[in-house]
Amino acid sequence: MRLTLRTLLAYLDDILEPAQAREIGEKISESGYASSLVEHIREVMRKRRLGAPEPSGPGIGLDPNSVAEYLDNTLSPEEVADIEKICLESDLHLAEVAACHQVLTIVLGEPVDVPEQTRERMYVLGETRRDKPAAKEDDRKNGESRERVPSVTGTTQPKQEVAKARGYEGVPEYLRPTPVWRRVGPIVAGLVIGGVWLGMIWSSPSLIHSTSDDGSDAGEQLADASSANTTGSAAEIADGILNGSEVAVPGNTEPEIPSNEPPTNNLLASRENSPSIRDLDGFDPPPPADAPEPGSDSVTTTVAASPGPATPVAPEPVATTTTTTPSATATTLPRSTEPTTVAAVTPTGTTPVPTTAPATPTATQPPDPAPIEQPEYQPAPDIMYASRDGAFLIRTADGWRTMPRRSMVRTGDALAAPEPFSTLLDVTPLGMTIEVFGGTALEVVGSSDEAGLVLRLTQGRVAFQNRSVADPENPATVGVLIGDEVFHLSFSSENAVCGVDVVPTEPQKFEKGPEVDQFVGNLFVGRGAVNASVGKPGGRLLTAPAWLPLTVSVREQMEKAGEDVPILPVPEWLDLESNRMTPAQRRYATRFEKELDPEVPIHLSIPAAVESQVPDLATLAVRCLAVTDHSEQLVEALARADFTEARDAATRAIRQWLPRDPKNGDALRKSLEMNFPAGQVDPIYRLLWGYDETDAQNEATSRILVDWLKSDSEVIRQLAYFHIYRLTGQRYDYRPNLPKDQRRVAMKRWESHLEKNDGKLLK
Repeated sequence: MRLTLRTLLAYLDDILEPAQAREIGEKISESGYASSLVEHIREVMRKRRLGAPEPSGPGIGLDPNSVAEYLDNTLSPEEVADIEKICLESDLHLAEVAACHQVLTIVLGEPVDVPEQTRERMYVLGETRRDKPAAKEDDRKNGESRERVPSVTGTTQPKQEVAKARGYEGVPEYLRPTPVWRRVGPIVAGLVIGGVWLGMIWSSPSLIHSTSDDGSDAGEQLADASSANTTGSAAEIADGILNGSEVAVPGNTEPEIPSNEPPTNNLLASRENSPSIRDLDGFDPPPPADAPEPGSDSVTTTVAASPGPATPVAPEPVATTTTTTPSATATTLPRSTEPTTVAAVTPTGTTPVPTTAPATPTATQPPDPAPIEQPEYQPAPDIMYASRDGAFLIRTADGWRTMPRRSMVRTGDALAAPEPFSTLLDVTPLGMTIEVFGGTALEVVGSSDEAGLVLRLTQGRVAFQNRSVADPENPATVGVLIGDEVFHLSFSSENAVCGVDVVPTEPQKFEKGPEVDQFVGNLFVGRGAVNASVGKPGGRLLTAPAWLPLTVSVREQMEKAGEDVPILPVPEWLDLESNRMTPAQRRYATRFEKELDPEVPIHLSIPAAVESQVPDLATLAVRCLAVTDHSEQLVEALARADFTEARDAATRAIRQWLPRDPKNGDALRKSLEMNFPAGQVDPIYRLLWGYDETDAQNEATSRILVDWLKSDSEVIRQLAYFHIYRLTGQRYDYRPNLPKDQRRVAMKRWESHLEKNDGKLLK
């Protein structure tokens, strides 16, 4: 038997013959690829967020009819090879085919239980179409030999006539519904027997009239006890009566308890050897019967038992009502703002010792930290999504989705523009147009006294164009929140154009984020004049063409040196009239837009495009996951993508996401453990954090990085080469995706590089 995907599925679902199963098991144990494929099949079937392929539309991959024929083993060998190739390349389709095979195995291996009502309804849907002469001939042949059944009128009718009258003519006897008397008869008999048995129990005096030791009827005592106004519960009174103890049933007056003796109760004495309710783990006893209703003028406070005495404090006289329980004393106190004194619970047989309630915080306790002043933002003005093509994403309760065109953007909306699409936002109240370029993530914060609109820019590029007539006294102002700083842009001229470019900084130390520069940013003025400032408006006036660095370290260095901002050319992306997309890019953009299903979140529709056999399409899918911070899917893309470009995009996105939160390191390690073998988790985790020049000047670290270029894992080789090239600038014609024989010459050059630099990547 050949070892194919279908035989593996049959082996996993245990439907092969014993000899065949033994043969396939031996082949799996001998083949490392087959063993890993078996584990991979089990892994993808356990994934919860994998989703299911669409039966039609974009990203279908496999036709459902073809999959059904594949499972029925009716396809040609060429068609089988095509389907298995797609399944091996896509976890989505592999999980679906394996699950369908498993479900069919269970359904076909067990008998199907059809409900009686369903079977009856199916048989009476239409009249049986039989040839009447043939039926008469059949009746003539059978004659009087047909079995007759009793009818309602006392006469007998043939079974076939009864079946014909009821619409079951031609239905086999074993498929016809069971008569009513057969179905209802056992139930009626059971009810009759149960009624007789209950009647015998009810009529037995010994079972309902139990007497106490003094000869009085227990039922009468319970009735008398329940009619009185008592502080104990009915269950406690009944328990005391059945145990032969005396239970006092007072009236409306409260009992007077001496302060030097604990109250006695025969009911408690009868329970001395029984476990307390509070001894049960995780169980809280019900409140006492005399507990006040919510909203009353008294508060019930329960104090835990204390084995030792407490320091007595002379309290003000307080009237208390104490109800004794096996383990605690409930004390009812009037509401008061002054510290009060309650009686501490002591074990049975000891004298209660007064103790004080918890005191209010004193001056010796550390004061609460002063609240951090947060800027107050008002609702943002109306913003409309004005683009006629492309795609724009918005974060919803169930994930990121494509945004309908001509819809409004509200305060607090998180938005993202996937590459290669650019999006236009129309802010009519400010007379401004905002263009959001592909690869940008932002959030609408609101408005403030200084800015008519405040946006939080996480990454990407945004261009602002002022359409309104310039008002020197009240210019249109936009605030861009990057990190912890707000950059105010006031447009001093009509049709002024400026753009902001932000790139998150990647870490260069193990489990340490950037200390100073959380981002690298720039401000460009492409047309007109813009007043730019940090914090309050009123900073530096920039007239096109102009440039201002937003990176913290660059700004501080230029301020200390007293240097003027150099004039740089305006970047091409800020030219709003230029055509930024080539025909090839436009073609891939059209294909990628079809993968963004508006009916489902993108984390369910994009993973299929990540494993596309078109490199540009797979790279666009990975960058879409990057701009929406889908870290788990990015790690999966790093493990599953077939192309270097897609893995490189996933690497940069993960490295930019890592330092944003201290918890991201643990989340990354968990995702790596789910997608990579155990021996590759630690190297990949270390490589994703990065290295700096001091690591390249360390002999041991340099040797480890070069040795990782020889790894069997292409992901480890690509990550190691990424850092080595970034630190040294040398390539030596090394390619991580080349076969081992073709990498041998480049590895010799890297070995020579270490020898020339005393075993280090950098001198």
